[in-house]
Amino acid sequence: MKRYRITIIIGGLMFLSGFAIGLGLPAIRASMLQVDSQESEQWQVPQEAVKSALDNKEECCLCGSNSRSLMGMYRGKDDLGIISLNNWYVLDMGVGKDTDETISGQNSSRITATGEGGCIFHVDLNQARRISEIRIEYGEENYFDADKVRGYLCQTCLDKLLDVIDGYGDSGCPIGLCMIDFQTQELYSLQEQYVTYYIRDYYVKIESGEDKIVTAVYAPERELSRSH
Repeated sequence: MKRYRITIIIGGLMFLSGFAIGLGLPAIRASMLQVDSQESEQWQVPQEAVKSALDNKEECCLCGSNSRSLMGMYRGKDDLGIISLNNWYVLDMGVGKDTDETISGQNSSRITATGEGGCIFHVDLNQARRISEIRIEYGEENYFDADKVRGYLCQTCLDKLLDVIDGYGDSGCPIGLCMIDFQTQELYSLQEQYVTYYIRDYYVKIESGEDKIVTAVYAPERELSRSH
């Protein structure tokens, strides 16, 4: 009888322990989720909460005439470019039809830095074949910084940019780069998941790793002759 009572007591204790653990797990899980949520809050800013800091739309570095931007030099040209968003540095890829014909047929290389903590662009250009390869070394401040960019763009252009910055508003950390078609002013993502684009007469391949490599080729569609 004594052994029977001990068995009942032990069984009761095990039941109560299991019940308590069952109640505690949801609380623990909820607590863990709350911590994860807090860690990613810095990237989970709603897009509509990002407001332009410009009072005058003409000061926009994308669609306006801000003297700090090189867009006035490239706007409307039949070429592609890359923008370092946090300091609004504009790099032309030099692969388009509007490239200076005096250097056509020559190969060239150049290195451009966007400033302290920014990116370094290594540009290799084959003019004869209209191929531009750009290797991008990331700097310490290569992540997209909305507080800086809101000072460069009007609200319309800021919203357009945020639409192509995939990962913004999620738990990821988007890089502060995008590609632009100077002729149409359309923006294109350079985030990790994008591999290739066909932009008008251009083919663009993107390779992501320790460095990012963007290769653009001027490849217009061939006009097929019609048989009579």
